[in-house]
Amino acid sequence: MGVLQQPDTGRRFTLAARTLVGRSVACTLSLRNPRVSGEHAALFFAEGAWALRDLGSSNGTRLNGHPLGLGERRAVAVGDELLFADDRWVLADDGPPVATARAPSGVRHTAEDDMLALPDADEPEVFVYASSEGRWVMERGERLHFVADGERITLSDGEWALELPLLTDGGGTANTLQDSNPRHFDMIERLHVAVSRDEETIELTAHFAAEEVHLAHRSHNYLIVSLARQLLADTHLPPADRGWMYLDDLSKETGIGHERMYVEVYRARRHFREMGIEGATPLFERRSHTRQIRLGVRAVSIARLTGQES
Repeated sequence: MGVLQQPDTGRRFTLAARTLVGRSVACTLSLRNPRVSGEHAALFFAEGAWALRDLGSSNGTRLNGHPLGLGERRAVAVGDELLFADDRWVLADDGPPVATARAPSGVRHTAEDDMLALPDADEPEVFVYASSEGRWVMERGERLHFVADGERITLSDGEWALELPLLTDGGGTANTLQDSNPRHFDMIERLHVAVSRDEETIELTAHFAAEEVHLAHRSHNYLIVSLARQLLADTHLPPADRGWMYLDDLSKETGIGHERMYVEVYRARRHFREMGIEGATPLFERRSHTRQIRLGVRAVSIARLTGQES
């Protein structure tokens, strides 16, 4: 991820794929320095690297002491000094735009497919991910709320600092290649669920336009088959109302307690990602105010694992 740091104050700023710098409150990085222009300069990630461009500022933009001409574009690397008028910053990290969280120890954890599982992926307490509304959401058990870049959250091992880039309109960071990836979750046309006669084995197949991706049995598939059945049972309802189950009902049906359920939800999303299906956060949709959950797929089908219709 790209990070600017202000040496004089220690302030850090997580760069979006396109970061507008200036005094205007509308800028992504808004500076109070009166010598900085309203829209002073722009930083953007393109062709695998960060670049800087002056936007016709009154007091100039400098890179390592060298002034930039109007509209001039220059590559920026780790350690480079950027001056917006006399407001000094250094590029502390030149990675592509991605969400991270800084642990109490100072170690950074990087999101996988725009999702953070904290404090670790094996026993997560919270999940932070990009929503379809273009905002970052944190799940903590049954609670959902929006979070922002620089926000601090308290977990069992101490205080974590979130470093979250600006999201695109579709809800992903700008380096999420949805349009060029034929296996993006949004491209799934149908999710097929195959259930053995004793329901001990449940396998999934994600149907895309040009291929099928098989996902073998995992414990989280019990959640998926229950939600798939609810989705099919609600075909008489408007699309927005189909497939919702109360968490208590889902827990009783699957025998999975609430705390374990949130871990299984994360592992299901991760399973899709491990099979090359990016952007799988919408596999499950949540209504925090009613404690409901449903599958976020276009269509589902269910059959016996032997091929007989269930």
